[in-house]
Amino acid sequence: MAEKDVKVTYTVVLKSQPGGPVTISATSDAPTTAEVSPASVTFTDSDWNTPQTFTVTGKDMGSTSIRHEVTTATTAYPTSMSISGVMMTVTADPRQVLDLSTASSPANEGTPATLRITATGATSNQPVAGGTSLLTFSGEGIASSDYSVVAQNSFSLTGGPPPAATATVNLAADNADEPNETLVVGWQNLPSSYRAGTTATVTIIDQNPTTVTLAGGGTVAEDGSNSVNVTVTLSRNLVAGETVTVPLAITGTGIAGSDYTIVRAPGSSLNSGVTLN
Repeated sequence: MAEKDVKVTYTVVLKSQPGGPVTISATSDAPTTAEVSPASVTFTDSDWNTPQTFTVTGKDMGSTSIRHEVTTATTAYPTSMSISGVMMTVTADPRQVLDLSTASSPANEGTPATLRITATGATSNQPVAGGTSLLTFSGEGIASSDYSVVAQNSFSLTGGPPPAATATVNLAADNADEPNETLVVGWQNLPSSYRAGTTATVTIIDQNPTTVTLAGGGTVAEDGSNSVNVTVTLSRNLVAGETVTVPLAITGTGIAGSDYTIVRAPGSSLNSGVTLN
């Protein structure tokens, strides 16, 4: 079998009715070389002669043995029973690796972002063609209306090594004040001679300003015996981890910095991510 998550299967079955539930476990001596699942299978008196399947997934080149043990026993199948193991040899994955990257991140709304596709192990002038879209698009806050892409079904690899191709993602412009978005481009439906490599991430910079509204105010005495409140409101909610800094400018006729102080009102709090300067 080959590395990089290539899978093979084998089956186990009992030779006779067990006289109760019998569980057979499977363990890889080198799980970094090959993993086996499920961890165990159970036979009963009603299905003892129906083969059950273990799946081995190649992870890295090398060899390992899959050991089997009886973990739930009966008189006919004691825990001391010897069960043959399965030797697995994991070879280099012959498939060519397709990696995605971009030099167009971050990119503004309303502009194109260029994706670069490189193929390790491929030859130049080699097509990569699928019956349906080869690219996937996902990301926090991403909708299908946020982008469009040209030529998703096939690419022609040229130059190299390694040979490469490009794809263009057109980022849609809108009038919505919103956080910056992250578009993640990956692979799907690849021909059998290729496997997915790295994904590409494009940070989309919103081009619509966030509006800050001030409300309140009033008259204060020069002796500091009273104060007024000013409320600062943003035009949209913030997303997790986002920070917006709101610079406050104090001006007026004859006003100097020594004429006032400005502090957050007692009992009030700032929404997460908002800083007042």
